[in-house]
Amino acid sequence: KVARLAATPEANFALLASRFSDSPSNVRGGVIAPLRPGRLLEGFEPYLAAVRGLAEGQVSGVVETPYGFHVIKRLPLRKALVRHILLGCKECDAQPRTPRLKREAYALALQLLRRLREPGADFAALARELSDDPSAEHGGELPPFARGEMEPRFEQYAFGLRVGQIADLVETRFGYHLIQRLR
Repeated sequence: KVARLAATPEANFALLASRFSDSPSNVRGGVIAPLRPGRLLEGFEPYLAAVRGLAEGQVSGVVETPYGFHVIKRLPLRKALVRHILLGCKECDAQPRTPRLKREAYALALQLLRRLREPGADFAALARELSDDPSAEHGGELPPFARGEMEPRFEQYAFGLRVGQIADLVETRFGYHLIQRLR
């Protein structure tokens, strides 16, 4: 029933995936990282074969793999290029090497956000100076990424920005991020 509904032109595939999918990708509306041969789970070949047979925007019928039954919508491959500043904390799930408390990270992130929104602010310089992420040495610039390759919340903000725009404060399990879209 869900497969038939997903294939209708008026269907919101992302909403259906978030509501009915048992996959961890349901938090992204069913979006997964780009498929690459050689990096697939064992037994996932029928899924890849189905994707190859779809045009952009087209929805598959039901595809069976050892992991269950899938309905697939082929999306265009778009990548974002961003830079960010990560302010981690001791209480974060994915603890960076910092003795900073969460409330201190939050206060510093707000202060930096105000600075970054001032005319002439140098995001890359602040990232090199203050970010807890390894990308700091590159001015906070991350390699281009597609949907499904980053933390869902980080990704949601990154793809929602216009080029040059800086996101509001973004909290993930790593801490607080300040994100600027480059492309």
